[in-house]
Amino acid sequence: MKQQLCHGDPNPGNIMIRNNDAIIIDWNNASIGNPEADLAEYIIVIRYAILPPHLM
Repeated sequence: MKQQLCHGDPNPGNIMIRNNDAIIIDWNNASIGNPEADLAEYIIVIRYAILPPHLM
């Protein structure tokens, strides 16, 4: 199992777009873990969350 730095707080509010690049912010809950699990959480939140219109 991979053990790498994970964000730990997946939500669209923690993603900024600058020059067409996604930048992940707010690393207060970061930890070492499986990055695939961190990515899966982001996908679930983005897929099922009610997003503000400017993010769609």
